Amino acid sequence: MPERLRVSHLFLAAPPETPAEVVETKRKAIEALSVRLASGEDFGTLASESSEDEATKFSGGDLGYFSEIRMPPDFVGAAVKLKEGEISQPIQTRLGFHILKLAEIAPSQQRRYEEARDEIATDLANQRRVEAVKKLAVDLGSEADYLRSL
Repeated sequence: MPERLRVSHLFLAAPPETPAEVVETKRKAIEALSVRLASGEDFGTLASESSEDEATKFSGGDLGYFSEIRMPPDFVGAAVKLKEGEISQPIQTRLGFHILKLAEIAPSQQRRYEEARDEIATDLANQRRVEAVKKLAVDLGSEADYLRSL
C-alpha cells in the first residue's frame, strides 16, 4: 500500500467552463476564507459553512485517506508540502479553489492478500468494465459504418 495522506479541504468550485467573473469572485472568496483561518477560525466550522463540496462539508471537509494516484497532481503537490496539522494557502486546480489541511501521513506498508482481496477484486472488475466499454464502442462504430454503407 502506498503512502497515503489524510486531508481536509475547503472547496469553491470553478471548473473550466466557469465564466471569468465568477472565477474572480471565487478567488476573492477563498482568499477571504484563508484570512479568517489565519486569524484563528476553526477549519472544520468554515468548511461546514462555506465549502461547496457537498460530500465532505459536513465532516469538516475530511477527504479521508488517499494516495497520490487518486487526486489531481496539483492537489497532491500542495498537500505533500504541508506538515501534519498545517493549513495551506489557497490553491487552484482544474476543479476550482481549495484550502487544504493535512491531518496525517500514513506511511507505505505491505498488506496481506486477505486485507487487499476486496480492493483487488474491485480493481479487476473495473478493468473488465473498461475493456467491455471499449469493445462495445468499436462494435457500435463498425455497425454504424456498415449501416451507412447500405
